[in-house]
Amino acid sequence: MKIFNLLKISLAIFSICFIQRSYAQIYQVNLYPQGSKIFASFNATQSPLILYLPLSINPSSISFKNTGLLKVQTFSIKKAERPPAIIAQFMPRLKNLKKQRAQLTLQRQTQKKLSIFWENQIKRNNIPIQELSNLNTLFAKKYFEIKSKLLTVEQQIKNLDQQIKKIEQKINQLSITSSKTYQLTIYFSGRGKLNLTYFDQAAGWSPQYDLYAFPAQGKLILKTKAHIWQKTATNWKKITLNLVSGNFSPTIYPPPLPPWIIGPHPDKVIFSRTKSLQALDKRRNDESSKNFSFAAKNIGNYFDTFTIKPFTLKAGNKKYVNLDQKTYPARYTYLIRPYLSNKAFLSAQIDLKAETKLPQGQANLFLNDNLIGKINLANWQPKLTIFLGNDPQVKVKVYFHKEEGENGLFSTHKDLTYLYKLLVQNFKRIPIVCRIEDSKPEIREKNVKIKAKYSLSPQEKENKLIWTIKLAPQEKKELWYSYEISYPAKLKINIGR
Repeated sequence: MKIFNLLKISLAIFSICFIQRSYAQIYQVNLYPQGSKIFASFNATQSPLILYLPLSINPSSISFKNTGLLKVQTFSIKKAERPPAIIAQFMPRLKNLKKQRAQLTLQRQTQKKLSIFWENQIKRNNIPIQELSNLNTLFAKKYFEIKSKLLTVEQQIKNLDQQIKKIEQKINQLSITSSKTYQLTIYFSGRGKLNLTYFDQAAGWSPQYDLYAFPAQGKLILKTKAHIWQKTATNWKKITLNLVSGNFSPTIYPPPLPPWIIGPHPDKVIFSRTKSLQALDKRRNDESSKNFSFAAKNIGNYFDTFTIKPFTLKAGNKKYVNLDQKTYPARYTYLIRPYLSNKAFLSAQIDLKAETKLPQGQANLFLNDNLIGKINLANWQPKLTIFLGNDPQVKVKVYFHKEEGENGLFSTHKDLTYLYKLLVQNFKRIPIVCRIEDSKPEIREKNVKIKAKYSLSPQEKENKLIWTIKLAPQEKKELWYSYEISYPAKLKINIGR
């Protein structure tokens, strides 16, 4: 019976020894903002083949591509403990180095005590330390011998510290994720190279932009860089990295079409403010990164792809890579909305061309090489408008007057007058263009009459009134517009302002 049990154990050990075990040999990664597609290959010589994959992968995404005479027949996947050999192989070396360091530390303490002893002997004999090099005495020999040994020991400790640090960093990299992993067992026939793909959520990238505005030259420089990160517990070494510029929208189905119902309006309003008067972006200071190499760009029908090779990134690390830099003509104008503010906000309108896609990311704003803030940027249209803040060198004074009354004591109508007057002055050394916007009054009551007067005829667009004026350096211009509104006295209305 004992012989039979020993035979069973021997057969089990024999079978385990001939099972081929391996780790992902990654050669390509398609990286998305929210995940990655991993491409790996293996030399399969003995079936079954056991592979260890990180827990962050999607098991249902695993697929194989047969090459040559090799054919995958079936496979299974389960959670398993991380094989201790991965980390344990570094532990004896680390233990030995720490033991050597402890021994050298004792030697250093001994040499320091001896150094103090001989320094005291020298002081008792009234010999200046700076004159020891000229004396062929026991004091000089002993003192310099001890100092030399002390320096040697300290250098040895320094070298050991560097080796210990490298090994500890390696162990930390292997311990980024939990001790559990996926164990993939593959049964196949034949021999050859096995190609494997799977999706892993523990990696991604986000675009970051630097926008350099030059109003005097009428241009804008757009620099695009990628913030790449990965926590897949597997190092990427000299791989081909494809950065895909976006994901499809997570909303799969279109919204339902609501019915079109025509009925009475619940409120009688003659003014309504459209939402086209957008709030300006919030800004905060930040520093931009520098010294990056460019990547090859492939323009696609849906997304753009940037290819970087060879690319190396250890698990748990991140890296910044410069992707693209282009210069575009830009039209700079100052936006003034007198009803909301007396500030003039500099804006830039850029024609990005149809092939430029800007997935969502952080953007640093520079005005003539000076960092002025940071915004969220995303644009899939050929045109882009950005705001660069309030310019104190463009002064705007706004005068508003509102007057109301009735036509006589027994009048059945009420009258309102709204008057806006602007004085805009350019204190800059370059000519500027100002765009003045206000909402157009919308009448939703047939008994309300309105008469508008303008010192300069505006352009009407999307329920807005737009005035465009040009100012030479140090020039100032005046603009005014008014509304006279009349309606029945018994009519209750919401004026809106």
